[in-house]
Amino acid sequence: MARRSDDNASTCSLTLGPSTSTNAEIKANRLVITHRTCSSCLDSHPEHDTLELPCKGDDDVKPHAYCRECLEGFFESSVTDPSHFPPRCCSKMISLSSCAPFLSASLIARFVARKEELETPNRTYCSNAECSAWIRPAQILAGVATCDQCAQQTCALCKSKAHIGHLCPEDQDVKELMIIAQHKRWQTCPNCKEMVELEQGCFHIACRCLYEFCYLCTAKWKRCDCPLWDERNLPASHRPFQLLPLLLHRS
Repeated sequence: MARRSDDNASTCSLTLGPSTSTNAEIKANRLVITHRTCSSCLDSHPEHDTLELPCKGDDDVKPHAYCRECLEGFFESSVTDPSHFPPRCCSKMISLSSCAPFLSASLIARFVARKEELETPNRTYCSNAECSAWIRPAQILAGVATCDQCAQQTCALCKSKAHIGHLCPEDQDVKELMIIAQHKRWQTCPNCKEMVELEQGCFHIACRCLYEFCYLCTAKWKRCDCPLWDERNLPASHRPFQLLPLLLHRS
């Protein structure tokens, strides 16, 4: 019985214990871990912790490679400073897909958002100086951009605070209308900025916003010395001297 026990113990030790050759292989594998020199910080890093790019300098033997920390720095800089967007090496863009395994999820999300912003033509930013956040096109309705950060409304045409209830002076259609209005001597209500045309009657204007003003000078009604009317604006039946030129001409 004792001999059997010894034999079993001997057998177990041979079965469970690693062989000398296996230990040697493990040590060899540890020794063959290759390293790369980061082209930015010039430090040596394990190959699996670096990204090798297809580009290289004229005098370089090996392609450019960057460590995890430097790659994160490139993308962080491109997010905070648009002049560094997108990150490049040898004037070629470093793709996000190749760097994704080395970047945090939050940095990737901020980079994608910045990419969307910078690729948007005629961008609109919040007119609130304390915010200045970029407003996505989906947040712009009828020329009014609403900031999802502070809820400020901004005019998408002139980029200043939205002209709620008024026309934007930078609107091309409004500019053309103002030329016509100037030619026809139309006025705008000082209160609501609505266009007013006087076809006939006195110069007393009662706007639909209930503001009353003088059509000639746009001063508040009864606060100016302008005449009450112009005979040329009176209806034909109210022009007492309209036939005088005709009578004189006939005589």
